[in-house]
Amino acid sequence: MLSFHERISGWEYLLALLLGFPAFLAFAPFEFRLLLWLSLALFFWLNLRAMPSRQRMRLAWCYGIGLFAGGVHWIYVSIHFFGGANSLIAAVMVCLFVLMVALTLMLFGWLVALFPYQLRSVRLLLVFPAAWTLTEWFRSWFLTGFPWLLVGNAQIDSPLASMAPVLGVLGVGWFMATACGALV
Repeated sequence: MLSFHERISGWEYLLALLLGFPAFLAFAPFEFRLLLWLSLALFFWLNLRAMPSRQRMRLAWCYGIGLFAGGVHWIYVSIHFFGGANSLIAAVMVCLFVLMVALTLMLFGWLVALFPYQLRSVRLLLVFPAAWTLTEWFRSWFLTGFPWLLVGNAQIDSPLASMAPVLGVLGVGWFMATACGALV
């Protein structure tokens, strides 16, 4: 096991990617919400171990690649079948899209590195949820936005949905990120 100040290895980056992939199953039509809770909590735990901002940003990018690779597979169908592109071009376009959208999650790693509190509880209950919510907000409007796979949207048929009229989807996502931080 790594100490807090050691470098993150390639296995941790692979783990971040693998943690992101099943998170899309929390959204419709699958609605396995527990996977998103576990995925986000374990991603926060993994991010606690990273030290420099570059490591945090890479971890977030890998998590985003996993999340969006699973969550936007339908874009291939749109490009290939309805757009008329051949299958190779459609696959390359989807891969590039996933890599580009995942870049927005690097903002999470950068924001977390801006507030290097040593208290674990401050990081998990204040810094991580705030950084996650700001990242989702940024992703929802930057370059016309891509508000798909916001964690608050996965809670639409859960008890957390009762907060949505007051807090909105980002508020529900913030609450969920705070709860995931508390789990760690």
